Amino acid sequence: MKLKCILGVLMISLSLSCSKERDTESVNTKPISIDQSFLIKEELSENDVIGVVVASDNEGDTLNYELVEKNTPFAVDAITGEIKLISAVANEVKYDLTVKVSDGDLSTTIEIAIEVTFPSKKKEIATADNRLIDVFKFLAFKQERKSPNKYISKWNDEISFFLSGDFKVNDVKLIEEFLNELTGFSSELKLKLVSSIDASNVEVYFSSIDDYKNDRPNYIENFIPNEKGSGIASTFSDGKAKSITKGKIWLRVNNGVVRKSTVKHEILHILGLGHSKDENSVLFTPSRAESLSADDIFVIKTLYNPLILPKQTESEVDQVLRNNRKSFFED
Repeated sequence: MKLKCILGVLMISLSLSCSKERDTESVNTKPISIDQSFLIKEELSENDVIGVVVASDNEGDTLNYELVEKNTPFAVDAITGEIKLISAVANEVKYDLTVKVSDGDLSTTIEIAIEVTFPSKKKEIATADNRLIDVFKFLAFKQERKSPNKYISKWNDEISFFLSGDFKVNDVKLIEEFLNELTGFSSELKLKLVSSIDASNVEVYFSSIDDYKNDRPNYIENFIPNEKGSGIASTFSDGKAKSITKGKIWLRVNNGVVRKSTVKHEILHILGLGHSKDENSVLFTPSRAESLSADDIFVIKTLYNPLILPKQTESEVDQVLRNNRKSFFED
């Protein structure tokens, strides 16, 4: 009788153990990718790299790249995804390629468009592009800090703003119009106002300095408002995915008024951008500009271009921008 009981307990334990293992078993998914385009603006030599295929894998599997077309002037490195020139290309020609990306089990395909054009004044164009690349990296990696960000910081989800505290109708209108303006720069950027804190992932708190200290002294951790500051933004990120998931903004109400430039300045911080050295930028501090500069618009469009990913480092971003010039520098 005891033997039967022991066997029964063993069978139950084995059953529970097997069940637990099945519950934690992960499911493989296809590599994540998007179609890309490259622009060759200058004559290249054999084996020059013209671009890099951008793809990722949720499970962190090593990816393998394969060019489907065989008779083309290009080749794709199976390990790095670099697209290299292997023979001469004609000017004013467009090449349509297909790259297969595999994690060893599942695969997906990426459509690659390569356009060749050798314009005059190509050196001036490259110089202008290089300046914008530097501006973007400065703001996106928050290089004004002593310890700049190591990775791109951006949202992957819709950003929902909830207004609290001592705000006025004009404040609501200003934020609503600015969110609509920002949304128009990228289909990846989704912004809206919501009517409840539970439906939001960003709270915008309007108050005087005294009300902040008295009513919500810990609204933003380790921050004590003073007369020099007119606002502050704080973001929280998913440590693994490197994407922003939550944010807080405090805006100082001074005699019932909040500066328009400050409102826009702090919202851009929430998007993942740092301070600018350009006085014409909304991100300059102290904030003065009430309208986005051309550089501001370029940086917002670039950060929320699908080729820029939260896990990318500065060197990776630099390569993506230089190798996908048509996607970033031409409308």
